[in-house]
Amino acid sequence: YRLKLPLAMHQERTVEAGGLLAMLGEHETALRHCFAPVLATADSEGLAATGLNALRLRVQADFGSVASSFELLYHRDAWMEHAASTATVRDLLRRIREGIGACAKHEKFYWLVLNGTRLAYRLCTTLMRPERAKDAIETLAWCALCIEGMIPLLAPRFLEWRVQLYSALCHCYEAAGMPEAAAKAVAHALSRHEWMKNLDKHDPVPQTEETNVLYQRIERRLGALQFKYTTCLGDAGPPEAEAPPAGKAPPKRASPSLSPRARRAA
Repeated sequence: YRLKLPLAMHQERTVEAGGLLAMLGEHETALRHCFAPVLATADSEGLAATGLNALRLRVQADFGSVASSFELLYHRDAWMEHAASTATVRDLLRRIREGIGACAKHEKFYWLVLNGTRLAYRLCTTLMRPERAKDAIETLAWCALCIEGMIPLLAPRFLEWRVQLYSALCHCYEAAGMPEAAAKAVAHALSRHEWMKNLDKHDPVPQTEETNVLYQRIERRLGALQFKYTTCLGDAGPPEAEAPPAGKAPPKRASPSLSPRARRAA
C-alpha cells in the first residue's frame, strides 16, 4: 500500500501495524518491517508529518521499537545474567528517557509520557536485584519526576501509579544498599502528596468520598515506606547479591494496562 496511500498516512499506519504485530507476539516482524523503517526515515528527516506530529510519530515508533527489542532480549536472557544483556537494557532505558523528556515539554503528549513510564517500569522490573538495581534507579526517578511535572498526570486517577514508581525506586535503592536515598525519595513523595492534597482543598468542587479514601490509602503506603527506611533499615548494611538459581523459571514482569486511548496511540 506504500504507493497507494499518501506518505503521511502510510507512515502512521506502519506504526499502528507494528503495534498490532507486537500485541500478537510478532516482535521481530514489528521491529524490522514497521518500527525500524519509520525510525530510519525520522533520522533522515523524511517524515511527512511536521512539527509536533513528527515528534509524536517518532516517539511512538521508538517506544514500539524498544518494547519489541526488549521482548526479543527477554526470551533469550530472562534473568539478564549476561553483561551484554544488561548493557542492552541500559541503552533501551536511555531511549525511553529521551522519548519521555521530548514529550514532557508538551502537555498534549501526557499520554505518551504515561506510556513511556509504563514501558520503563516493565524493563526495570528485570533489574530489581542487588547486582542490577543501580541500573534502574536513574530511569525510575526520571519517570516519577516527569509525571509530577505534567498537570494532566497529577489527577487522582494517576496517583497510585506515581506511588508505584516511587515504591519501585525505593526498592532499587534498598537493593543497591542505599537506604538513605530511599528515605529521601519517600520524603519527597510524601511532600508532593501533601502539596497536591492541600491544593485540592482550594478546588470549588469538593472531593468525593472515593478520592478521600484513595488519599488515605496512599498515605498509609508512603507512611509504611517511610517507617521502613527511616527506622527499620537505618542501621542495615547493603544486601548481598544473589544469583538466580539454575533452572528457575524466568522472573515475572509487571505489565500495567494502558488506557484505551493510549493503546490506540501506542
